Amino acid sequence: MSRGLDRWLGVAWIIVGLALPAFAEPPASGSQEGLDALVGTWNLSGDSPFGTLEHQLVVTADGEATYGSNGEVSDVRGLEIDGEKVRFEMTVYGGPSSYEMSFAGTVDDERLTGEIIGSSGSFATLSAKRE
Repeated sequence: MSRGLDRWLGVAWIIVGLALPAFAEPPASGSQEGLDALVGTWNLSGDSPFGTLEHQLVVTADGEATYGSNGEVSDVRGLEIDGEKVRFEMTVYGGPSSYEMSFAGTVDDERLTGEIIGSSGSFATLSAKRE
């Protein structure tokens, strides 16, 4: 390779290396204090039009989270914590299908309460104590 091409490729790799972290979505937005209130395993339950729902939210100290329903687990997306308010998006599994939904609620002391919201509005209210 020519010396000019080597330099250009070197500069390109540096630019790519510096730019990649800018494209990575942070796991959770909000204060660390808010995240600390949410870290743990939450076995959520509540009534829906299709009967009792039993779901599980697991949040780690680095802000990564998963949401389990009907034996399937999905990654939580867009986790936002603002004081006691919590919001995120997830895939909910039910019957033969999966559904893109969101959760909006509050975490207060050791209790998480909120609603699963779908395209038609509120689907179910769920609550849990931290495990």
